[in-house]
Amino acid sequence: MLGEVPAGHVAVYACEHDVSAHLGELSVASLKARGVAGCVLDGGCRDVRFILEEEFPVFSKFVTPEDSTWRWELESTQVPVAIGRVWIEPGDWVVGGDDGVVVVPHAIAESVLEEAERKAATESEIRAAGA
Repeated sequence: MLGEVPAGHVAVYACEHDVSAHLGELSVASLKARGVAGCVLDGGCRDVRFILEEEFPVFSKFVTPEDSTWRWELESTQVPVAIGRVWIEPGDWVVGGDDGVVVVPHAIAESVLEEAERKAATESEIRAAGA
């Protein structure tokens, strides 16, 4: 589950239940040490204070103290998954921030990035004009 995520990528996990944590301190330490950029999971997270101190971006469905190590059953890696109503495929761009998470299909990622940069430049001009 942790070892398959390449450095610079975001770990994305589709979890099958909503009882216990699927990610915690030790998982984050492992992912971060290997250069993983962050994690999005349709499941639970624990050890939030440690994760915040590590400044490792995690977006989870819920927070709980319940450990799930004994419940893990890895079915597959590097396959398309659904998180909520969003379909995510290996290679898609996953970007998260204070306002949430956006998934951009790999096939259009470059053009979306160019458009986002144009929009950000325009907003910066408007902001500067108002100052």
